[in-house]
Amino acid sequence: MTTTSFWTRLRKARVPELLGVYAGGSFAVLQVGDIFIQRLGLPDWTFFGLVVLLIVGLPAMVVTALVQSSERTQRLGSLATWKNTTLLGIGASLVLVLAVGGFMAARVLGIGPLGTLVAAGVLDREEAILIADFQAPTGDDLLVGAVTEAFRIDFEQSPMIRVVSPGAVREGLIRMQRPPDSSLTPELARELALREGIKAILMGEINRAGTSSIISVRLVAADTEEALVSFRETVSDSAGVIPAVDRLSNRMRERIGESLRSIRSGEPLEQVSTSSLLALRRYSQALQAIDRERDFDAGIALLEEAIAEDSTFAMAWRKLGVTHLNDNRSREQWEVPLTRAYELSDRLTERERYLTRANYHSAVLNDVDGAMRAYRNILDTYPNDQTALNNLATLHAGRGEREEAARLFRRALELDSTTVIYYTNLLNQEVALGEIEAAEGTLAGLRARFPDLAVVESETANLALLRADYDAVEASMQRVFEHPRAGAGERVNSLWTLAGVATLRGRLGEAEGYIDQVLDVQEREGMSTGPGIGFQFRVLTDLTIRGDTARAIQSVEDFLVENPIPDEAYLEGAHLQAAALFAQAGEVERARDFVAEWERIVEGETLAELLVETEASVRALIALQTGDLEGALAHHQRKVAEPRPSPEELFAIGEIHRRLGNPDSTIVYFERSLEATSPDQGFYLSFLRAQVLEQLGRLWEEVGDPVRAREYHLHFADLWADADAELQPRVRAARDRAEALP
Repeated sequence: MTTTSFWTRLRKARVPELLGVYAGGSFAVLQVGDIFIQRLGLPDWTFFGLVVLLIVGLPAMVVTALVQSSERTQRLGSLATWKNTTLLGIGASLVLVLAVGGFMAARVLGIGPLGTLVAAGVLDREEAILIADFQAPTGDDLLVGAVTEAFRIDFEQSPMIRVVSPGAVREGLIRMQRPPDSSLTPELARELALREGIKAILMGEINRAGTSSIISVRLVAADTEEALVSFRETVSDSAGVIPAVDRLSNRMRERIGESLRSIRSGEPLEQVSTSSLLALRRYSQALQAIDRERDFDAGIALLEEAIAEDSTFAMAWRKLGVTHLNDNRSREQWEVPLTRAYELSDRLTERERYLTRANYHSAVLNDVDGAMRAYRNILDTYPNDQTALNNLATLHAGRGEREEAARLFRRALELDSTTVIYYTNLLNQEVALGEIEAAEGTLAGLRARFPDLAVVESETANLALLRADYDAVEASMQRVFEHPRAGAGERVNSLWTLAGVATLRGRLGEAEGYIDQVLDVQEREGMSTGPGIGFQFRVLTDLTIRGDTARAIQSVEDFLVENPIPDEAYLEGAHLQAAALFAQAGEVERARDFVAEWERIVEGETLAELLVETEASVRALIALQTGDLEGALAHHQRKVAEPRPSPEELFAIGEIHRRLGNPDSTIVYFERSLEATSPDQGFYLSFLRAQVLEQLGRLWEEVGDPVRAREYHLHFADLWADADAELQPRVRAARDRAEALP
């Protein structure tokens, strides 16, 4: 057959047109197939199967066209018909569909080697997985640290599993009486997992093979040490390490039970972390220093080294900002890195991206609503993300939305009972809600889980405060101070509580001694101390208990001469605190001067809600002292209209009614202040509660109820039974009034 006759046959069979149509149809099939593969989470080989079908189908179509166009191929014509070719294509497609369907069914149902660990019941959805430090017999610390952290970053993108946090690892090691900075070797990881009830551990090794490296990873059952899944990758140089970890992690996540669609939706690991192994290693070391060793200075230095290696390493910028913020450092120190992380948020995982936005909105912009939206976005994808749950709950608590805060804290605790802060945060909300039985149940859980931690005694003291069992409070806080494993912060907190209770009971000299001990501990431990530490405590003692206004005013003036308030202290509300002290002392003009200075400094700034409320409270105090009782009442009534007003707000309204000459209303609000619960009632407890008891005795006398009057007189006298000598005349006066009543 000549070339001319062959092309004539092709044209007669309309093969060129057929090829054009087939090419266009194949392109459309592949495009649609790719969409279905991505959206339905079908295996990657599905696309390859489509390509094979189309390649095989092409000659079948051409042969059929040639046969059907020729009058001399009758024998073949009965076989190579369009009907048969179509049926063959349908049959081949059906084989592919059945293969894909069988694969997906086996995955979902946990059948055979294709079944996932979740489907097979080996692991639960959102199972906690402990990541052990990778091992390298060659001692390549740089590669080991980088690979371990890379797996952690990639695993944290998965909504199917929950990575045990470094903080939880630290607490677990402390409970095991191991140094919190211990390397999490496979042996130690298994011991920790068994103790904490963690089912699975991710372990890995890096071995040299000539100039290449072999990265091996396996998921191990903690109880039996059985390797549930194992994979390995070979990389020829350092540039291939991060992509290899990405592939290994994706295969591991797929085998655990995460959908292929979910895995593919994540960003490549190199894009959401860093391509620099040294930067990743420094970041890993920083997390170790900050989250497990609590060495913020060392961690900050390592993060700065990581950023020097890769200035676009968004995770390092975010951690640097959050660390400065959590350590109460200057605004400039945390604002710059948080802003830079926000600018680089497209280089973060979805979860980290929203965490960064939340930090930026809450800290830099003072936009609580924006921060809440970011945390809710995390929870939409990761409904059991404990960081998002805890931080969102904290924002709700800051707004006084205690029920929602308690619900979220409780959910975080149900997910992870190994983290102390979830217990203490929930306890604070239950106390604020007056749910004493629930709080006692939470405390019992805390005590059972962490019997040897000082925090158990601290929370025991907080509940004893609600029951007004001050002997128990002092005993518990003394045990905290003497606890061998109490941190410096816990000891300082115990001393402040002891000082507050001593003040409440009229033992002012003893309270001064506790304040001196606070200063000693902070200096010895290198803790940051402002120039006013203890100063306000002493001034408030003079104002509210001794009634020595002149001495209080002089103390404030002397302090401000020695420690003038810088403009940048506006974020801590220092100007408003000074204004409040002067207003309480009746120095209204001095108070107004500080408020005016505050307004000058913050003009054009977006302020945190707490500072806005503080300014409003100071203005209400000035209104009270200038006789504008209705103006002061309007402010406090707005606060009291909230679901659970603080005892301070209730006292303030009672005091306004006292000045208005309304004893009945004064009694109502004073008694409500005694019954109110709040996790932040230190000021009321120390400086106002005794005063309220003393005044209620007189108020009930005034309205003609000797029984209630005697009850309050004696209650006050008993509270101050061991008060300092300078206060004993008031104790005797209360007892005398009680005895004189009919």
